[in-house]
Amino acid sequence: DRMVVAEIDGTVTWINLTDIGEQASTKMVHSKRLTAIALASNGRQLMTGCADGFVRIWDCEFPKQMPTEIPMGTAVDALALCNDRRELFVACGNGGIRKLDLDSNEWIEPHLDHAPQVNCFAVSTDENSIACGTTDGEVIVRDTGTLQTRYIRKHRGRINSLAYSREGSKLVSTSSDGTAIVWEAETGLSISTLSYGRDVNSARFYGNDEFVLLAGFDGEASLWSVETGKRVGVSFPHPNFITRCVVDYAKNEALTACGDGSVRGWPLPQAMSIESNRVTEFLQNRTGLHLTRKGAAILYDPVD
Repeated sequence: DRMVVAEIDGTVTWINLTDIGEQASTKMVHSKRLTAIALASNGRQLMTGCADGFVRIWDCEFPKQMPTEIPMGTAVDALALCNDRRELFVACGNGGIRKLDLDSNEWIEPHLDHAPQVNCFAVSTDENSIACGTTDGEVIVRDTGTLQTRYIRKHRGRINSLAYSREGSKLVSTSSDGTAIVWEAETGLSISTLSYGRDVNSARFYGNDEFVLLAGFDGEASLWSVETGKRVGVSFPHPNFITRCVVDYAKNEALTACGDGSVRGWPLPQAMSIESNRVTEFLQNRTGLHLTRKGAAILYDPVD
């Protein structure tokens, strides 16, 4: 019943979805722009990456306490968490990828010093693979233990987001080239290309992973069929571009963050019909809900 919203001005806000209001929120303030965020599955730790070159680890039970600060020496571009292994993956502006042991706050070998610059991460369901999206349009899937490359696939533009399906057999990548591609997670074979037409900023699987929710720069979130590669007719219009979408599977809802400074909740169809104008505005007139220069996430999945 909680949601995490990270704003470009460096503010992270915990929102109690059962009681929307200032009294139900908790803020974590950073000195510079936020670029990345990761949340432990148990909801007890929040990791943030910042343009000031620090990774910060916050205790969510005591969010007003000072966080643990890990210096990186350069801006943090992406974060991803292996919950079972208690390892945090960090990508920095110098093209490096490193792993942090969250129990000891010590770096784990191996690491990569000169990898292609990573814009986003996604960890597979079994935590054996990590997908890395780069600024030059590559989807690089690596082994989480060795960081060895399993396969590389390519878009024609920057990778904006990555997401694995819940059962782990599919991976979707979104790009500034106007497409989202669904891949077979194990082999990297292309399953379907969803031709959105404009920058696709975010994607999440829905249903039994036979649909993908896409959110784009044109201000529309819509459901697409993996099988046909076509839009299925369910769309959620916004007055400005959408930076991120997530799916709350328990409540059968989509949450979207919009460039007008609001976060919206949309009921998703159990059958393929819906009143697309039914919407709850969780946050009205909040500032700074915009893409960072790296396209980092600003809206994180609700905590179970």
